[in-house]
Amino acid sequence: MKRILTISIVCIAMLFALFLSQNAAAQKKQPAKQQKLYRVKKSAAAQDERQWHLSVGFKLGCLWWQPVWQKYVANEVGNGLDNFKYRMGPGAIFGPALSVAFNKTWSLAWNFQYGRYDAKASALIYLGGLLIPGNINFKADKMDSDLLAMVSLSKYVRLFFGPRYQGYRYNEKFLLVKSSPVKYHSIALGVGAAFTVPLGASFYFVPNLSLVGLVGWEEKNLLKVSYTLKSDPRIAGALGFNGNLDFGYFIAPAGVTITLGFRVQYLHYLKKTRDSYGSNADLFFGPNMSVVYTY
Repeated sequence: MKRILTISIVCIAMLFALFLSQNAAAQKKQPAKQQKLYRVKKSAAAQDERQWHLSVGFKLGCLWWQPVWQKYVANEVGNGLDNFKYRMGPGAIFGPALSVAFNKTWSLAWNFQYGRYDAKASALIYLGGLLIPGNINFKADKMDSDLLAMVSLSKYVRLFFGPRYQGYRYNEKFLLVKSSPVKYHSIALGVGAAFTVPLGASFYFVPNLSLVGLVGWEEKNLLKVSYTLKSDPRIAGALGFNGNLDFGYFIAPAGVTITLGFRVQYLHYLKKTRDSYGSNADLFFGPNMSVVYTY
């Protein structure tokens, strides 16, 4: 009996000693865990405090274009005998978008978009003493690009300014004869404001509006062959505005913003490149969307 009691006491003592040793080891490991947790929280806090951000995205739109040259006025010798208007449908315009936020105040954004448009018209051409009816058609390659500096006045208001490039290229074709290419370039300066209106549940309303001043010119081509472009082009000048009404959704876990909206750009030409251009304005409008990833 005493032997059993002695063995029992020894076993209880051994278990008690084992418990004390494990408890001491756990207390020694606790500061290490707390220190590791502190490092994780500190790293997350440092990441939240990082002020610079890089955004990469892609923009796509289906826009109508009514260029200043869409209406043609036959007021030059050899440029035809009647006025006409090019028929143009909507075209897809797309391209990359890149922006860098240096801090909470300043950022820089670059966008480029390219699209192709079909223009067709029925005309009556005076050629070699004969009146020849036929169709004039061409494909116009349109390019838009801008580089904008942005300053954030608050979380919901930003001002931006910077240069914009707009240009196009096309070959006029009448019957089976293709003319020399027309290449038009323009440099514009835009100044405007963008707003961010939270709608809840990661949805935002993002309108922006800018004023645009533009100077354009056409590349000279001494060997130009054309039925409608007989005179030498001049320097053009225009004033107008560019506006977007977008709705955005931010997917926080992925760092992705999806926007869907409507864009309109209107340019009134104070001076046109050619007198035969029958319109006084350039109108560009339609729905567009974008997908942007921000790091």
